[in-house]
Amino acid sequence: MIIEDGKIIGFDGIVDIKEHPRRQTIKKGNKFYVYPIDKEGIERKWRYARQSVEQIKHLLRVKKTAKGYEIEIGKDFGSYRTVWIDKKYDANENGSKLVKQITGVDFPYPKSIFTVKDCISTIIGNKKSALVLDFFAGSATTGHAVLELNKEDGGNRKFILCTNNEVNGIEKELREKGLSEKEIQEYGICRKITYSRLEKVIKGYKKNGNGEKVDGLGGNLQYFRTDLIKDTKNKDQMRIDLTEKCTEMLCVKENIFNFKIEKEDYKIFISNKGDKFLCVYYNLFDESFKEFLKEIKKLTGEKKIYMFSINGTTDKKLFASVKDCIIEEIPQKIIEIYKQLVKLNIPAKADTIFLEFDE
Repeated sequence: MIIEDGKIIGFDGIVDIKEHPRRQTIKKGNKFYVYPIDKEGIERKWRYARQSVEQIKHLLRVKKTAKGYEIEIGKDFGSYRTVWIDKKYDANENGSKLVKQITGVDFPYPKSIFTVKDCISTIIGNKKSALVLDFFAGSATTGHAVLELNKEDGGNRKFILCTNNEVNGIEKELREKGLSEKEIQEYGICRKITYSRLEKVIKGYKKNGNGEKVDGLGGNLQYFRTDLIKDTKNKDQMRIDLTEKCTEMLCVKENIFNFKIEKEDYKIFISNKGDKFLCVYYNLFDESFKEFLKEIKKLTGEKKIYMFSINGTTDKKLFASVKDCIIEEIPQKIIEIYKQLVKLNIPAKADTIFLEFDE
């Protein structure tokens, strides 16, 4: 590709097999010659052959980078149409029927996966490490769409989906059948549809109806339930309780989820690659701390240590003998987040609630 003044002006001939450009973009006078070389310096090839690239020149555009130029291709780099009339956007065919094929459950008004995927790709199509948040996940079409995008371009996008576990008014019927409250929860939206769909599209599944096998898209899935912290006059105990409950939040923050050690006063998690650790100590300084310290000394790799603290400070000298570690105090930072949420949701009572926290 030959670029001048930020525009593609032509296409050079095929590079001789013995020729190896020094880098991806090479300047020659006022022109820039761009070669299919990736960020690691590995020689690749263009998507289109030299004899056909002229036909798609109108689909190409130039992107300036810190090291030169890159070539992007797309059907339309302008604004998206307001109305999408393609058959793939049919909410019945690629929404309702798709959910039924995956989960075996009828779900009211799910969106077409292509509608959601195209909406998302307009914003993060070129952001392969983006994080997508959906507060009203429903049938998990957003998560499914993100997984599809990752599969298509090798991306590592993540998603956080939030939903309730409403049982859609059949609780009474289920109780009459003798089901326990725990068993009834399995019929809720989150358990039966949202989580079930994601688990199946990641691992692969057989379509309900004809039994056709669908390969999994790959990926990881973590499931968390939210709960309230019981109020108590002992505020130190409430902070300890909050620390224990917030462990999953710390796992999400550090992207480390796998249990390595689980004790009453502490937990240690390990990353998928086994090179990073999340270490959480819940109690006030206790005999169990010696055991906790002994365990983290055995770990080889980066260690993020969260330790309970009443006044928001931790004596870092306690971990002087631990290599490659970062110490964070909890739950003070999380309490600050709770305070911000209270301000957003109950401004009239915010000062009173803050006073209760502080006392």
